[in-house]
This record gives sequence, C-alpha cells and structure tokens, in this order.
Amino acid sequence: MMDDVPERFDERTYLQASGAEFKRARLARNLTREGLSELSGVHLNTIGAAERGEHDINSSTKCSLLAALGCKSIIMDENVDSIVLHESLAAFPRTDIQAMPDACVVSIIGQVLRERRNSLGATLEQVACNAGLHANTLWNIELGLVSPHGVHLHRIYRALGVRIVTPGPAGILLE
Repeated sequence: MMDDVPERFDERTYLQASGAEFKRARLARNLTREGLSELSGVHLNTIGAAERGEHDINSSTKCSLLAALGCKSIIMDENVDSIVLHESLAAFPRTDIQAMPDACVVSIIGQVLRERRNSLGATLEQVACNAGLHANTLWNIELGLVSPHGVHLHRIYRALGVRIVTPGPAGILLE
C-alpha cells in the first residue's frame, strides 16, 4: 500500500540539498536571486536563506518559486526534491500557477493529498505516522487550513508512495 519512510528523516540534509537544488535551477535559468525575487514575489532574503539550507519554506512560497522557475515537475528523491524545468522557455515562468491565490494553492495541495490517501485505503493516522507527523497536522493540511512546510510535504508525499509531482493548471498530478 505505502512505502516505508525512513524512521529518522534528516531535515538538515533535506533543507541543504533542496536549497542547493533551488540554486541549481535558478542558475540554469540564468537568474540572480534578485531576478528570481522579482519573478516570484518572494523576498530576496527568503530565497537566500532557502538556498543556503537555513530556512524551510511553506508550500505557497515554494510554489511561487517553482512557478517562477518554470518547473515542469518535482522528483521526490529520498532527501531532496529534484526540480525538473520545462525545456521550452515559453513555460518560464509558469504564469498559470502564479495567477492562483495562495489559499487556492494550499487547498489544491490538501485535496490532492487526501484523494491520494483515500485511493490507497490508508487512514489519516497511518499516513501521519509514516510521515512522522501528528494526525491533526495532516488533517489540517488536507483541509487546506495550513500551508505546510516543504519538509512536511516531502515526508507526506513519500509516505503516500509519490515519486513525481507535476503541477498544472488543472491541479497536481502525482505519480
């Protein structure tokens, strides 16, 4: 039903690797931090702290950055979210996603997670336990009441057996 999630998830390793991945994607687009800040609406200091692995960002901020970079999909590796950029510059930035209000993004993420959990026949408690979260935290995320941090999303996706996340104008495709 669900893959096992490692008992001890190293958040520091995840943050450093994911930060390096954001920097790699930014440089692949020939963007400065200032340029990414302008495209995404995310403060320059937040981008810098995230790239250095000093700060986890919430899902709406992460989506703003990924949309600004022209993200095609995210591969959920064990300790990093690897960013796959659209090859076509016409998909950079992803204005379809940038046009969505933060509350809508958070709601869509929660709905997709809940649908995936239900399709697996898993309980809220099972997934929360496998993700190393409290069931109430997962419940709030599924209902779109909170914008989860990147590390929580990574752990939930992994607990649900998701390896690829593809954002699009009609929602999120999980593979």
